[in-house]
Amino acid sequence: MINYTLITKPTYLCAMIKNHFFRFSFLICLFIIFIQHLYANNVSDNNIKLLEKALVTDDYTTIIQRLKEINSNQETRTFLDILSSDERLSKQARLMARIHLGNTYYKMNKPNDALLIAQDIYNNSEIKTNAIKQRLNLLLSDTYEDLSKYDSSLYYLEQIIEHKPLATLNLTHGDLYNRKANLFNRLNQFNQAISFYQKALTDHLLNKDSVGIANSYHGFAYAYRKKGMVDSSAFYEYRSLKISENAKYEHGIKLAYQSLAILSYYQKNYKKSIEEAKQLCDLLVKPSDKSTLANTQNLIGINYAYLKQLDSALFHHRESLKLKMEIGNTGLIGSSYNNIATAFLIMNMPDSAINYLLKTKPILEELKDTSKLATLYSSIANLHLKNEDLIRPKLSG
Repeated sequence: MINYTLITKPTYLCAMIKNHFFRFSFLICLFIIFIQHLYANNVSDNNIKLLEKALVTDDYTTIIQRLKEINSNQETRTFLDILSSDERLSKQARLMARIHLGNTYYKMNKPNDALLIAQDIYNNSEIKTNAIKQRLNLLLSDTYEDLSKYDSSLYYLEQIIEHKPLATLNLTHGDLYNRKANLFNRLNQFNQAISFYQKALTDHLLNKDSVGIANSYHGFAYAYRKKGMVDSSAFYEYRSLKISENAKYEHGIKLAYQSLAILSYYQKNYKKSIEEAKQLCDLLVKPSDKSTLANTQNLIGINYAYLKQLDSALFHHRESLKLKMEIGNTGLIGSSYNNIATAFLIMNMPDSAINYLLKTKPILEELKDTSKLATLYSSIANLHLKNEDLIRPKLSG
């Protein structure tokens, strides 16, 4: 039985804490030793030799295959982390393991963690073989694009193009030109984007690459839509859809339906836009589709608002908001509040619109977006919100 009177004494309490701390520390040490022992037993010298060769030659497929053979239960991320400090591997192999660790974080939607690894290697590593340079430049380009830092992403992509892509990257010149064009689209440099989509298309046609051709046509469609050339955009998007369907290219089919639904909205064909968007929703069944599904529900809500079907508009906007909250993207949540306000505005219910506009205020303050805050205050001051430029439905993509 515990003597509670003794526990109140400071010296006894300190002794108890110290005793339990050492016991806990001892258990942690035992656990670390166990993990290291397990790793050492699983990764024999023979396996290290096989991994050495795969890492130095940047044979990613073989790397993953070897890791699964060694221990199918171990997370790739954890294993690559351990490999990056295993001194039985050469410095070059350890460095490549660390780059692939960064790639793993990137694929887990953790771009900030990936960037920390990539920047550390870029700034501190003395070994810069061509394979390491190219793989590192690709990681930096992908990560910066994910973080919406498109100029930086473009810089590192151009390093790969200038030095000719290695076969180990599994990227053709057409793939790289498509990526470059995509970045110009993000930078709103649409003529530059169209120029590089044309270069990409030429390469993909030469190699009879259906997926690449579909991606190029989709890129044309996006650029022309942003330039306000809706008919040209629709022409290329239908071509992209047809090629994607023939090639059973699932991602291309989703992109095409999304784009066609947005085009129908721009053409004020709201019923058709809803139909195309709902076709897309039926395809968005993977966890990775959640962001696209949220944007598509948002688009359906906007269309219903313009058809004066408020209940349906609010239902789909709230479905979109729920998905965005699950994703945790603050900016997207703010756009949903804005669009719910728009639905009320279209239905001539300004008081309800203002209630939802006010929900965006703390989000804009958190994002430190002073421009949008100024617009918000101006909109709220004008109770009837007559200027549609101050508040309008927000489309993604």
